Amino acid sequence: MYLPEPVLACLNALEHAGFAAYAVGGCVRDACLGQQAQDFDLCTAALPEQIQQIFAGHRLVLAGVKHGTVGVVTPMGVIEITTFRSEGDYLDNRHPQWVRFVADIDQDLARRDFTINAMAYAPGRGFADPFGGREDLARKQLRTVGDPARRFGEDALRILRGLRFAARYDLTIHPDTWQAMCAQAPLLDNLARERVFEELCKLLPLLTWQRTVTYGPILAAAIPELKPLLGFDQHNPNHAYDLFTHVAHVVGAVPPELPLRWAALLHDIGKVPTFTLDENGRGHFHGHAAVGAELAEQVLMEKREAIGFEHVNVDKTVAKVSIIGAGMMSTSGVAALMFEALSDAKINIQMISTSEIKVSVLIPEEQADLAVKAIHRKFFG
Repeated sequence: MYLPEPVLACLNALEHAGFAAYAVGGCVRDACLGQQAQDFDLCTAALPEQIQQIFAGHRLVLAGVKHGTVGVVTPMGVIEITTFRSEGDYLDNRHPQWVRFVADIDQDLARRDFTINAMAYAPGRGFADPFGGREDLARKQLRTVGDPARRFGEDALRILRGLRFAARYDLTIHPDTWQAMCAQAPLLDNLARERVFEELCKLLPLLTWQRTVTYGPILAAAIPELKPLLGFDQHNPNHAYDLFTHVAHVVGAVPPELPLRWAALLHDIGKVPTFTLDENGRGHFHGHAAVGAELAEQVLMEKREAIGFEHVNVDKTVAKVSIIGAGMMSTSGVAALMFEALSDAKINIQMISTSEIKVSVLIPEEQADLAVKAIHRKFFG
């Protein structure tokens, strides 16, 4: 498995200090699929304070240290290193009651969402794959680690993440996992809207019309305005499908660009409120375009309000500011606007990085508040 030099350097530093250390999660999954990973997360037997000691000569991101995660700033960006851990019950569908540090990699992997993400690799140790992630990839199957109802009850966002993994890697969802997804979908209401919006923005460009139809009940749990469309008979010879199946065909037909996918998904949400039957039993939707435009605006404005900012300390002198959920534009477009906003405000940009739906900058800590205000003005006026 290929590991970039900064990742190897972090692993070697931990191993030389006497602590087992692995690359873990998505980077291992992507390597098993023959794909180049974009992000590399590490896990280790070292405790958080020991990780800080080992990397004392680096800039560190300590926002997640109470949960065992230390970020090390490297030439390729921030590499997060997390102590092996197990977790208690989740009472709010988001946070565990407790986190306990453990010495064993298998215990750490047991808390993860899907088998394909519960794999780890170290150059001198080989693969750790206690739940059959590589076998599931070979079978093109998505399956949770352990009881699926428990996994989704811990964090309901895993339901949407699972749809995304299945769509991205063309996987079939295991029947037990799918049944639990559908049963637990109402838990999405308990999540912060920005988390749901961020995941939807990652999912929509990946969908075929077939997957859109299949995932309809879960999409409707995330976007309640879609629920009336499911199975709705249009009573019109010009329409061969029920309303949501028609929408799904449009979603699959437009290019996989996020604004187009949102437009396709929401383009007919005004039909059910305007539906009438004439004396011949034929359905009509007079004025549905105007009503749909208003409803779509409400949906997207709610999602737009979910766009937020992160501001975490890297050390006493440096901060990381991110814009999250800016999915209606490409991340390169968001990065360009952020760069312009910060340059105009004469803020010293030390590093800029992008992921699928988040753009982050490292700037002087004393300029962080000014940066957030400048970015907000640029995006929202």
